Formats: sequence, structure tokens, C-alpha cells
Amino acid sequence: MLIIGVIASRVGLYVFDIAITQFMQELIPEDIRGVIGGVQKSLNALFDLTTYGLGFLFPDPSSFYILVATGFYSVGLAMCLYLGGVYYHRDIIRKL
Repeated sequence: MLIIGVIASRVGLYVFDIAITQFMQELIPEDIRGVIGGVQKSLNALFDLTTYGLGFLFPDPSSFYILVATGFYSVGLAMCLYLGGVYYHRDIIRKL
């Protein structure tokens, strides 16, 4: 069950990444697309570093729940922000 869950989550992550890339290509003007992509990569690197930092701050296996809760709430916040952006730009998305 664990392997199936991990595979399903990786497939979902891959599909979400493709959807984000498509939205960026369709909705962002070509002249600033590189800047937006650079900022996105920088933010991804920052949050990766934050993940490693939290692992460094909470290395004890008994405090693993803190890392899990942080990841859970981060994904939930990202989902809310993404859905908020889709709702805000719903008129543009409908025209596609």
C-alpha cells in the first residue's frame, strides 16, 4: 500500500507540474515569461532549503510529526492559493 501511495502521489505531482507549465505558457506574456519562470525556480529552491532546514532543526524521529504537519499545511496552502488564482482569472481561462 505504501508503494502504491507513493507512486500515485508522484504521478499526481507530475501531472500538476505539467498543468502549471501549460498555464504559464498560455497566460503569461512571452516577453516576461523568463522572469516569471526564474522567480518560480528561485521560490522552489527557497522552499526546498526550508525543508532541509526543518529537517536539520528537528532531527529526532519523535518530532517527525512536525515535519509531516508542516508539509501537509504547506500543500494545503499551495492548493488554496492555486485555486484562488484560478478563480481570480476564471474569465481568461474560460476563453482558452
